[in-house]
Amino acid sequence: MSNAELAFRLRRLGRRAPQWLAVVADRLEGKQADPAPIPVRDQLAITMTLDLGALGEQDVTFAVIYSPATPDVRYLSNGDPGYPGDPAELEVISAKVGDVDIASLLPEDDDLYDRLCECVEEEDRDR
Repeated sequence: MSNAELAFRLRRLGRRAPQWLAVVADRLEGKQADPAPIPVRDQLAITMTLDLGALGEQDVTFAVIYSPATPDVRYLSNGDPGYPGDPAELEVISAKVGDVDIASLLPEDDDLYDRLCECVEEEDRDR
């Protein structure tokens, strides 16, 4: 079924169809542009020196995606109760020593996670 035929069938539903179906029909016919995509946070590169046991201290470059924490909102402007904030989130995409990705070999370490968060927050402040 072509886009034009699908749009025609959606319009035949008339008033019985919810408003969003008309928007879909307009997009299928090219009358309305698709909405802008939701922005995605870019990957950041963080380099730090880690003790890798038998390999000694090595510079490790982490590729991470970071979402900063949001504060609690106690009350909304209309007096309604607010909502809790969200904690900071950090996702490690890769951890490379030279060209070798060692992310799967690193232990889950809260100290390392905290250090990475601090580095990203520092970089955010510097921007």
